[in-house]
Order: sequence, then C-alpha cells, then structure tokens
Amino acid sequence: MANNVKKVNGIAIASIAKINGQNDTDLAKLNGEEFTGSITYRSHQFTSNGTFSVTTGGSVDVLVVAGGGGGGLSSSSSPNNRPSGGGGGGGVRTGTFTVADSTDYTIVVGAGGAEDSDGGLSEIQAIDSGSDFEASGGGAGGAGQISSSHTTSVTAGHAGGSGGGGGMHSWYSAANSGSAGAGNAGSYSPVEGYAGGQGTIQSNDVSYEATGGGGGAGGAATEEHSGYGAGKGGVGLKNNYIDGEQTSADQEVYGAGGGGYIDGPARFDGSLYHSGGSRGSGGATNASGRGGFKHASSPSASSSSGGTGLANLGGGGGGGDAGVGAPAGAAGGASGASGVVIIRYVDSAVDASGGTEATYSI
Repeated sequence: MANNVKKVNGIAIASIAKINGQNDTDLAKLNGEEFTGSITYRSHQFTSNGTFSVTTGGSVDVLVVAGGGGGGLSSSSSPNNRPSGGGGGGGVRTGTFTVADSTDYTIVVGAGGAEDSDGGLSEIQAIDSGSDFEASGGGAGGAGQISSSHTTSVTAGHAGGSGGGGGMHSWYSAANSGSAGAGNAGSYSPVEGYAGGQGTIQSNDVSYEATGGGGGAGGAATEEHSGYGAGKGGVGLKNNYIDGEQTSADQEVYGAGGGGYIDGPARFDGSLYHSGGSRGSGGATNASGRGGFKHASSPSASSSSGGTGLANLGGGGGGGDAGVGAPAGAAGGASGASGVVIIRYVDSAVDASGGTEATYSI
C-alpha cells in the first residue's frame, strides 16, 4: 500500500487515525487493509495573536493553552502582605474541527498574569461551527496579610482554567488559611483544569505557614512534604501536536500549576530543608514556577521570590513573600507564563498558512 495516501473517500487520514500519544500505524484502515506507512503532519504554532489563513479546508487538530495565573500578592510596597499562593495553570483544551476553504481564523494567545493577576484567555475564533474554541486563563494565587495589631486576613486563590492556591497567615490558627480557587472556569467537558490548594499551618510545627499551590491542567495541587511542605503545583498535560514526539518523557507539558510558599524557621529534618512548593511539571523542567521559601540560616531574595515557568507553556507563577521579614529585593509572587495555540493536520490534506510552521512524520 502506498505511504502517500492522504484521503479515503474524501476523508483525511487524520480523521481516521488519531495520535494523542498513540501510534497511527496501528489504527488506520484503508479498505480493510492496515495502513503501515508513516503520516506527515504540518503544524502551525502561534505564540502571539495572529491569523490562521486557510486556502483549502479540511480536518485539523487544535491545542489551545491559556496564560498561567500569577502568584498571589506579596509586594514590598505593601509590607504587611504575607506569603502568597501559587498561580493556577492556564486552561488546556484539544479538539478536532473542519476548517472551511478561503477562510481566515483569528488566533488569540493569552498572556501570563502578573503578581495577583489572572492569566489571559486563548482562543481560535469561529472555528467550532461558527463559535469560538477557547481556554480560560489560570487563576492568581491568594495572599495573607497581618496588621500592626496582629489581626489577620487572607484571600482565596482565584478561580480560572486551573485555580490559584490559597494564601496564608496563620498566627498559629488554621482559621486564617485562604481557600483554594476552583478550576475549569469554562465548565467544559473534558475539564480544562483543576483546583488549587488551600493555605495551611503545618501539622508537624504550627510555626510553619504554607500557602497552596496552583492547580494544573492534569490535576489538582497537592502537599509537597507531609507535615511541613508548601503546596505543590498541580501537574500539567502532555501533548505532541508541535512535533509529533512519541516518547512521553520528551513531550511538552502545558498548564502546570505554580508552587506555593512556606514561611517559618526553616529547619533541617535529616533529609531536606523545608522548601517551597515545587513546580507542577508532570515530568518536564520549568513547566511552571517554583514556590519561594524562608531559609532561616541564610535567607535570600531569590529563595523568597516565586519562580516563573517557560514562556508559551501556560504554567502558573510561584508564590512568594516580599513583605514582613522578607530579604531585601525579594519579588514576591511571580508572573504566570504565556499560553500558545497549535494547529496541525495531515500535510497536503489542508492548505493553510500562519504562525511558525513545521512538518514531521510519525
């Protein structure tokens, strides 16, 4: 059988065989015979707003990733602000649509949210039977605050594609923990993301106050280390539309949650210093921002500040602390990462332009 067959009765092979981490050659059937050749795909990656211009239409697969939420407010300009939660990952959605001949589709790519700000929505306009196909920006992390009279208030993580982690200032009271932000703001099925984590005092030492991590597109935020650790960001989702990578460990991870912050007399328990919440990577490096932490023996601005994930993966920003007692120069909650839109199809089955184009065979 020829390996260059692109359509069967006018239907693109892409409509018969789906990758999504599986091997097309095991799935495609042509007139009852197994298709054993490779399939060449063309991808279009949009890292900023643009236009997908279609000359000859057909079936396309799309990945839409919104901007990640920023870590919660903990600004040096407002010194009573306290440790902040991690930002939620941007919503992640995939779909398969038929694009029309001689049609332009507007692409919107969401920006990452700054400290205390939600990520921006990403979308392909009018592609879904005339409706927009979109993903919601990640929710910002919450914050805690303490006044000169030691009264406290906390804010919840924001709802979003994935929810932000709750803030915290315990004053040794669990009643002062910020609740988690809800995920799946667009009420989609399948869901576009999950909830963040709640701020908490740590069961092994009530002088530790830890903020929640941001939720991820692949799961909710969790606790980093039982009894001590700040919230770990929820894992993101892997996808190979950009390059067809078949090895799971090498696929990009989108929409991971930012880690929460831990504040307390950082101690060594025989194996580790109680660090801030880790990135909700799901296996990839820097898919979202790490949480900051207070290291009593050698505090530094870099450790107290939250981290930011790589651009165009939609990860949430890490929670941080630039308020009371923070080292000079600490930046507090970090910005979330920008989103991305990727469109791919069987090469030659569709004629289109826009974004950064690439081809690959699998």
